[in-house]
Amino acid sequence: MAVRIGDLLLQDGTITPAQLEEALKYQVIFGGKIGTNLIEMGVVNEDDIARVLGKKFGVPAVKVQELENVPRSVIDRFPGDLVQKYNAVPLSIEGRRITVAMTNPSDLAAVDAIAFTTGLVVKVAVVSELRMANALERYYDIQRDRRFIHVTRPDGLPRPKAAAPDQTGTFPPVTASPAAVSASADFDLGVDIEAVDDLGGTAEPSRFQGEPGQKEKPAPAMEEIWPDEEPRPAPPPPPKPVAASKSPPPAKPAPIAPAPPVEEIADAETVSENLAEARNRDDILDTLADFLAYEFPRSAVLLVRGDMALGWRGTIDGKPLKNFDQMRLPLAEPSVLKTVAESRAFYLGPIPRTPFNSVFLQEIGGKVPDSALLVPLQMIGRVVGIIYADGQGLDLGERLFEVQKLTAKAAMAFEILVLKNKILSM
Repeated sequence: MAVRIGDLLLQDGTITPAQLEEALKYQVIFGGKIGTNLIEMGVVNEDDIARVLGKKFGVPAVKVQELENVPRSVIDRFPGDLVQKYNAVPLSIEGRRITVAMTNPSDLAAVDAIAFTTGLVVKVAVVSELRMANALERYYDIQRDRRFIHVTRPDGLPRPKAAAPDQTGTFPPVTASPAAVSASADFDLGVDIEAVDDLGGTAEPSRFQGEPGQKEKPAPAMEEIWPDEEPRPAPPPPPKPVAASKSPPPAKPAPIAPAPPVEEIADAETVSENLAEARNRDDILDTLADFLAYEFPRSAVLLVRGDMALGWRGTIDGKPLKNFDQMRLPLAEPSVLKTVAESRAFYLGPIPRTPFNSVFLQEIGGKVPDSALLVPLQMIGRVVGIIYADGQGLDLGERLFEVQKLTAKAAMAFEILVLKNKILSM
């Protein structure tokens, strides 16, 4: 069996068994390689990963500086289709030899294909998943997966630990809306769910892209999506036209077939079965999104990673919102998402008027609800996701327990995946 990165880091004392176990949980929720997750947790840096990657594969490890200074003439000699197919980036060309950085230098078929296409002798070096994502975007304009957007730093160092959250009021109080409620989810499912401790995450200044060295963008201007304080009177209806002559009434148009509904989830038992049988992270989140889309006029599932909220799927009247999965919203600025992420508690009530609440509402259709329900999905001692729902005329308070129980079941489904992952990694 191949030696695993986590085991190598354990053997040389770089990480502890507890840190490796937490990284396995991160991997189940957010995907990626174990080394990337350890970097994002802040327990190792790029040099640590490069060292063990070189040891594992028996090839040189790429230094950060090597990836940042690849000549354009070298990039132009390496076709983009090779880059995408084999996850490889050229570093240098010397005579008839090309040095190529790869995340899996043991892929001999890829090495042979690169040699055949370029006509050069290939020397391989190993690079981390994180730095490869940066290089692909930098040299070939291949956009990074959203999970890499806010975790990279130019020096390869781990991200700083977060300071304790400010309990003095990081979110403006809703003085005009006493109905707003934010409280912990206190209910018992008859199982011992992992206790929640510290928030973790980061305390860096928020950026939409989070790109290292990128100039920080100003807060977005708040579009006027909130209604006026005093509603304007509706214009009088137009006068009814006078019929010129009597004629038979027009035939009734054929009824329009309704749009196909979201996949119906019959009952809570079916949802539980889907979660219990989930094969991966996508199955769990899609089950949540399907249930919410069927039960609420407007809903959304978001992931929380560090100081960013990432859109997974949003729906209005059962129809998915286009490009919602590209949404990234900083959690360093006041918003209902920030409130839920920091308090680790549900939010029920009107949405206050803030710039980043405005941005979020625009992402889910632009309409300001009378009331909204947000419930955290908690795992590994922190909030890893947020459930959002609203609907005209719905008593969201009556649905609170149901949604809380759903998120608790989803957390257990993630725990099952973690156990499966641990079995396969032993």
